[in-house]
Amino acid sequence: MLSNRIVALAVGVAMCLTFVAATPKAVSNIDNVLERQIASNQRLQEWKAAYQALLPVNSKWETTFTSSEETSDLVELYRAFRLERHGLRVNADTIVQTGSYPVDVEGIQVGLQKLCIGNNQKTLKMSARNISTLRQGIRAVAKRNDITMGSVSIGFDRESTQPFAEISDFCLKVRS
Repeated sequence: MLSNRIVALAVGVAMCLTFVAATPKAVSNIDNVLERQIASNQRLQEWKAAYQALLPVNSKWETTFTSSEETSDLVELYRAFRLERHGLRVNADTIVQTGSYPVDVEGIQVGLQKLCIGNNQKTLKMSARNISTLRQGIRAVAKRNDITMGSVSIGFDRESTQPFAEISDFCLKVRS
């Protein structure tokens, strides 16, 4: 019979050979895990760089467009247009909301809502102290990225001889 020493030696050699035979597969598996981890780290770094590149855009988005929470009632909505800043006057008592529409670009909603106001059916009638102020005010409002306007009709009130403008589809874009 074989001695215990020989049996132990044979079992040890068999285990050693099994370990040596399995080593290439284990190394291959470790290499695969290492490659996946490196690729994952690269994707994370690319995502982080893209995210940080968008931070100024996000800041500009928030400063350009008012939050919908700040326009929860008609008075706040009217004030968000800030028409007085441009020398334009509107009878705030006659203002009504004429529409609310999601803003989409190429069929994709972009997180904005158009809130439209008017005081004369679908148009908003506004005035200024003179025609020059009215034209300058309308031009300044038209340049704002957060306001959209339809057609503009300019005239003079017969009683007060004040210039006025009627603007269709006068809307403020707000973050939704």
